[in-house]
Amino acid sequence: MNTTRLTKKTKLYVNDIYKTALYYQDILNFKILKHENNKLVLARDDFKFELIKKDSEVKLNCQICDLIWFLPSLDEFYEEIVLKKEKFKNKLIATLEEKIYGQRQIEIIDCDGHKILISE
Repeated sequence: MNTTRLTKKTKLYVNDIYKTALYYQDILNFKILKHENNKLVLARDDFKFELIKKDSEVKLNCQICDLIWFLPSLDEFYEEIVLKKEKFKNKLIATLEEKIYGQRQIEIIDCDGHKILISE
């Protein structure tokens, strides 16, 4: 049973939605579900989020992270991306940590500098 949970942070504002979509497809195995004007919807398993072309008017807040993905099979996912780290050397920055409060998470910095947290 897939128990992936979604969060309310399901939008990333980027300069080039196509370049960013390729990153998420090649490295993190996301698929493009929908394309509308300046927006793409990407998905993997039950997790979906939008890539939106950033306008000069968009002001982004400084946050702890830009996207949170809850995933029950964290070890399996980490093994999958570690295999790709060698291929994508400078494009994949990922670490697996156990926080002092006991929760484990993977932190990824994507090609646009967005901080993605994947947690159990």
